[in-house]
Amino acid sequence: MLLASPGLPPALLQLQGRPGLPLAPDALRPAAAIDPAAIVADPASAAAWPEPAAAIAALVNDTHGAGGINPGDRRALFHLVRTLGARRILEIGTHIGSSILALATALQSLGGTGDAGIVSVDIADVNAPDAAWRAAGMAACPRDNLARLGLAHLAEFHAMPADRYMDGTADRFDLVFLDGSHKAWAVYEDVALALRVLRPGGTILLHDYFADARPITPDGRMIGGPFWALQRIMAECPAITVLPFGRLPWPARQGTPFTSLALVARHQPA
Repeated sequence: MLLASPGLPPALLQLQGRPGLPLAPDALRPAAAIDPAAIVADPASAAAWPEPAAAIAALVNDTHGAGGINPGDRRALFHLVRTLGARRILEIGTHIGSSILALATALQSLGGTGDAGIVSVDIADVNAPDAAWRAAGMAACPRDNLARLGLAHLAEFHAMPADRYMDGTADRFDLVFLDGSHKAWAVYEDVALALRVLRPGGTILLHDYFADARPITPDGRMIGGPFWALQRIMAECPAITVLPFGRLPWPARQGTPFTSLALVARHQPA
């Protein structure tokens, strides 16, 4: 149990008084089998990226503040899906649909057949005419952008809370990308539920995980919820660990090489 204190960060205070949830790490890919540096250095992914990168850039408003995941992080997603061979992907938090384009093009490059596909869940109807994509200055909604790339068959969208979807689905996934609510308790709950919908050897990917709750860009902005949620998770279940990508070999957040992407993995017994 975390101790209440008026000096604690707001993100940490969100966890106060909340009961713990079951944390089942067995399906997680072992940390020893994941090397974030090798993932982003993968030469085959690097060679396959330029064409989808250009196609996505033509559809997404990458102006700072538009709200989509930045181009450097999109490339990291593309590398990750390909190098881990993830075929069934759950995305929590569609928003304007920037990241789903990278995920879908990665699946396409792997063949995009069989059970390959993405389930994208958002509390809002992201494809509605007045959804966030329009305010972000994009010409089309996420579903239509996928269709423009010939990838609509690879994705399905659900407008509902993340916990309701993960609690009710019988589907299982190789990769769960958590980019929904960044409040500490919501991330704690999302990770606990994501552990239950993983296939054996699956991986959870976090966005806006700021290691040590420290900013990574000159503007000093930082979201603390994911970090503090994982601090509690790792305290309650030491078999779980976090592998931040840290520094990418290309520009990412605000033009720096730094990313807030991080993988959740499993410690193997000594």
